[in-house]
Amino acid sequence: MSRKPGAIHCFLARLLLIHEYRKLLLRDPQLPDELLPADWEGKAARLLCRNIYKLVWERSQEWLVDSLEVAGGELPEVGERFYQRFEGNSVVTKSELPAN
Repeated sequence: MSRKPGAIHCFLARLLLIHEYRKLLLRDPQLPDELLPADWEGKAARLLCRNIYKLVWERSQEWLVDSLEVAGGELPEVGERFYQRFEGNSVVTKSELPAN
């Protein structure tokens, strides 16, 4: 029997995931693939982050909507840019991971 994590746990995972991922982005040279070393792990880190994000974002968003509000009341709906994060929140398959 598999237990799904609670919404608050998904929110905390999402918060910490993005916090750590942003620190990695500060060190990423953002160079074209052909200029990166063969063992560059930046792409794998991005794909891992995207996959974890996909697993937690819906429950996380439920917690946010249920728990927080703005001065005018409920939180506004997420914008289109949210859905563009990590190319539409789709999970990466093993075939998309860089070869070692």
